Parts: sequence; structure tokens; C-alpha cells
Amino acid sequence: MEEEVSIKTRLAKLSADMYGEKVVLQVLISGQSNPKNIPKILTVKPRDGNPQVYELDKEENYKHLRNLLFFPREVKGDLASDVGDQRFRYEYSEARANYYILFCRDIPGEEKFEEAIYRSIPVHLIGQQLPSTKRVRLEGRVVDDDKRSLTILAYSIRPIEERHNIEFSTGDHEQFEHYFNNNPDLGESIDRSIQPLIVGRPEAKLAAALTLCSPQCFYFEGELVRGNLHTAFIGDSTTGKSRILEWIRDVLKLGQYGVGDMSTYAGLLAAVDTDKDVIIWGLLPMADRELALIDSFQKIHPEDLPMFREALRDERIVVTKKVTGEAACRTRLLVAANPNKVLDGYVDSAEALVDLRCLTDPVDLTRWDLFVRFYGKDVPDREIANSRAAEPRIPVDVMRKFILWAWSLRPEQIKFDPEAEKRVKEAFLRFNKFYHSDLPLVHKGFKEVIARIAASFAVLHYSIATYCNSATHPLIRNNSTSRDIKNTVTSGSAALLHNVVVLPKHVEEAEALIEEELEAWEYRPLVLRKRGETELSKAEAEIITTRLEEDSGAHRAWLEIARAPGIEATTLAEKFKISKSTISRDVAVLKEMGIVESKERRRGYWLTPKGIAYVKSLKAPMLSQEEKIRCVFEIIEQMEKTGSNGVVEAAKVVEQAMGAGVPKSSTREIIKQELRRGRLFEVKPGWVKRTVR
Repeated sequence: MEEEVSIKTRLAKLSADMYGEKVVLQVLISGQSNPKNIPKILTVKPRDGNPQVYELDKEENYKHLRNLLFFPREVKGDLASDVGDQRFRYEYSEARANYYILFCRDIPGEEKFEEAIYRSIPVHLIGQQLPSTKRVRLEGRVVDDDKRSLTILAYSIRPIEERHNIEFSTGDHEQFEHYFNNNPDLGESIDRSIQPLIVGRPEAKLAAALTLCSPQCFYFEGELVRGNLHTAFIGDSTTGKSRILEWIRDVLKLGQYGVGDMSTYAGLLAAVDTDKDVIIWGLLPMADRELALIDSFQKIHPEDLPMFREALRDERIVVTKKVTGEAACRTRLLVAANPNKVLDGYVDSAEALVDLRCLTDPVDLTRWDLFVRFYGKDVPDREIANSRAAEPRIPVDVMRKFILWAWSLRPEQIKFDPEAEKRVKEAFLRFNKFYHSDLPLVHKGFKEVIARIAASFAVLHYSIATYCNSATHPLIRNNSTSRDIKNTVTSGSAALLHNVVVLPKHVEEAEALIEEELEAWEYRPLVLRKRGETELSKAEAEIITTRLEEDSGAHRAWLEIARAPGIEATTLAEKFKISKSTISRDVAVLKEMGIVESKERRRGYWLTPKGIAYVKSLKAPMLSQEEKIRCVFEIIEQMEKTGSNGVVEAAKVVEQAMGAGVPKSSTREIIKQELRRGRLFEVKPGWVKRTVR
């Protein structure tokens, strides 16, 4: 019997005339149910004759499985027709087979961004386990469900990745070498190749190219680290940010693209359809090992940022709701965002990075590798007026295939030259001198950022050592030309492999790019100014102390704010039994000194960096009012035991109380207050004694 041939098709092409046909499709899994099961065996027992057994997880029995899943009332009639007898019994076995409901959509090809390919269609996976990747090859039968909608009963599933489907020939490597390795003006070629219509943005296009070519991961200092670059285009509107992302999507036909309303947790990460009991995966898991492009990134809701940030850190999303599941999101990330104001509205441009609606915590900045500034005045109007579309200097098909080659690189194929590794460490020490927690463009994990950018430069320059996977072929040599390779390897039995070698010059390029980035954002002046705000000289600390001693109300408010940052005026007023207007006056003194502030997005009063520095400068711990009163009375009690007739000089009480952390003004105020209350009495001017009760 001639073997039935599978029809290669797409979900968007399914039609009624395919009913019952064997098909093969390449799809993206956009959603999945919890694990389910079906009976593995259907046994039919005619009154006369031998039992017939149907294995429901076998493709040849798809009609019976279709009835079981969607049309259980038709099971008996269909079986009667099959066995040729109306008198029979049938039963399902207790043995079970795996069953999942998947929601799948076509992998975009030439028809990319047509609406049909983004329409998800349910596929019923029989007897298989889910692979870890979202791109899969399915084989099965076309049937209809209980709503007469066409669907697939899939009996085979195999992971695929686009880069594994492409073979890189000797001719490909010759082109890679010509355009990327032997190109003395690679930066200009990149500028003239990625969205050529946009002018005056060479640094942005270079950052985009590095992001596209960044390896998924590699070994650095003996540890496997993330290699995917996360790059953000941030700045004024209508400056070309979105156009570059759209060009990558439309011309290179790479990446999963999201914009506007998709910038939510459900759109970016995952959502649960409780009606169908399935997880619908978002943009990041759909772009696993590839590229995610997100426009209008500032529209992501601040409440979703912590989960988004953790997904970037862990490169994995775990859903534990009504439906449970997990998915990898090892993705290169290129986003465009606008701050709340134009860049001219900030004293230093870097302030715009923490004035994005989607960033609520400076730590969010540490999840990104490159921040490219788009300032409206960077490009002269005349240059924009004279720009026009042009053919990319690097042919699109060459660039696309080169990027797919970069995506195919395995971790062990990225090799750091020892001198390059040393240079990364030196660069980290130099850059990290400008670390500041309020705006951590550089941070304690910045060494890996430098290594990632350097590795991406090495890939972009096609810095390779080429060898063969056959023991009969030795390492050819570093930077061998494709002609050398072709002449050395003549048989088809040995596949060509490439190690990307990261050299000191690639680290130098990474340093230069980071320097340009920091300079564009005016980062160093801002850090120096912030450090000036946080560094407190001894003279400044003494001035603050004196003013607090002279103003007991301000001192009282200061102590409470320092002990409970975020405390509100109402709480302070209730605690001290005074009006809110009095509290506002006291806090105004603290704000004038620069040690307390009110934050725009947070309620209450908070210490400024200078206020924190002042707290740290205090040798004695801060005391509450109750603790200060108790301290003063303990001092008076001790002095009464050693003094003449138990009479104590108030000035000496003030002096000793200062050593215990109670300011002069507070001690004087306590003595006055206790004299009024009658717990102390004045024996003579300047001398006090406790009231004996």
C-alpha cells in the first residue's frame, strides 16, 4: 500500500476540501492548556466475532478520536458502520494518553503582518509531550470540532528554530567576511543599511546591529552569562526611533513586534483564558531566542514592571494561576520610549531615564545594556529634508542571514581572549567609579554588560576561528578566509564550525560606545552633582546640628521622619498633638536645609541624600522624645547623688545630655517643660532638683 503523503500547508490556508487529509505545518504555540488525558484504547466487542481494538493515540484511528472529543453521540453509529453490526458493546481502557489543547498561529513568512497569520487556531496534541520551544513542526489530520470549525488532531510535534533550518554555505561565509570582517567602514555601512531613510543616527543603528547580532549566551570568567542585549531608544518623539524598529520588522522580517496596548503584562508576558483553561503566551516568550521589538514602551503599566523586570532577569516566565505553565524568554530586546517631557525639559538628559511612566524604581535601569538618546536637535533640519530612501549598502538578504547565523552560535563558540577578559575587568573598575544608586547607568553588574557588548562587537565583525567537526581536519587558523576553508575542506562529511573570538579591540569598541552613551546622557555631571548633594562636610553637619538645636519643633519633626521615612503630616500632627500647619512650618525648615523632601510619586516626608548622610554622620543614635526625657531625668538623678544637697546645675545637665545624644535645645526645652509640669523645681536660677513625690 502506497504511503500517504502529508500536505504542507499553513493554518491560514485550511479549507473544507482538506478534511481528513494528513498535513504538516510549522507554527508558533501562542497558548496551551493544562495537561489532559484521553483513553488510550477503544475496544469494540460484537455479539458474534472477535473484539476489535483501536489505539486512539495512533493517527489511523483519528475518526474515532474526533468523535470521542467532539461528537460523543456519534460514536456508536460510527462504530456500527465500522464493524458492520448494530449489536455490539464498546468500552474505553483505563490506560491514558497525553492530551493538550494548543493555540497555534502561523510562523510569519513573506505574508508577515497580514492579519490572518496572527489568528490563533486550536490544535489538539495527542500522545505527546510539549517541547520547551514555541516554534514547532506539527503533523496530523484536519477534522472539525463541535462547532464545525476546522482544527488539527496532531500526532507528532517537533521543535524547530529558524536558524536551524538555514544552512550556511561557504558562499555565505565569503559574503559575511566581505561585508563584516574585511570592511574598514563597517560603522558607516551599518548606518547606510539599517533604515537608510533615517539620517544622523549612526550610534542608534550601531546599537540596533549589536542587539540583532548579540549571542544568546556565552561563558565569561567560568560562568554562563546572558549574551542577549537589551537596548532602549529613549528621547523626543518623531526622531526615528519607531522607524528603525519597523524597518527591522518589515524589511529584515525579524522579531516579534508589539506596540501600544500590547505593552501590558498579558501582552508582554502571559495571560490566562479562564473560559478555555489555557495560557496565552505574550510577546517575550514568543520571541524566545530571537528578538522582541516594542514601540511606545512607556505605556507599559508601572504595576507590571516588577514582573517584567524579573522575567528579564530570570529569562523565564512562570504562571501559577488556574492554569499553570512556564516558558523561556531568552530574548534580545529593542524598545522605543518617550519620557514625560522633551529632553530640553531636563537639566541633565539622564534625568529623562527615570522620568518614564513605566519606570518606578532606578533598579529597573540595571536590566538594560544600552540606552540610546534621541534628541530632536541632534540632526539638522536640512539634513533631514535632503534624506531619501536608498538601497542598503549591505544587502538585506546577506544581513538577515548573517543575523540568523549569529543566533545559531552556541555558548561554547564564544571565546574571550585572555587579554580581552583582562581589559573588561579594567574597564569595569574605571566605569564603576561613577556608580550612583539614584541613576545606575553603571552598576555593580556592569562588568557583564561590557562583556556582552564586546562579544556582540566580535560577532558583528565576524571575528572567527574556523574549524571542522571531523577529527581528520585540524583547526584551520584564526581569521581564515572562506577561500582557505573551501580549499581545505573538500568533502561534504565535515561540517564547518566557527568560534567567535573576542579580542581586546572589541572591548575597546565597547568602551568607546559606552563612553559616547554616558556623554550623550550627560551622566557624569549629574552623578558629580548628586554626590555633591550626598557628601556632607563636618562644617555642614555642625550647621545642621546648630539649627536643629535652635528649633525644637523642626528637630522633633526631623527625628520622626528619620526614624520612619514616609511618615505623613497628619500622623505627625496627631503624634505631637499640634496642627498640620505647625508641622508644615517645622518641615519647611528641614526642606530649606536640604535634609527632607516630599516625593512626587510617594506620599509623606522622606530624607534627601544629604539627610541620609547627616544621619550617618551622627555618632549617637537618634532618640525619641520619651527616650530623651528619660535620659535627662537619669542624668539629673545621678548628679543629685553626687551634688551638694541634691541640687543640680542645669548647664551641666545640658552638657552631659549632649554626650548621650540629646541636643542642647532639646534638653533646655525638656527642663522648661518639666518645671511647668512640676516634676522639677528651680531651687535658684540655673539650679534644679527633682520633685519628691
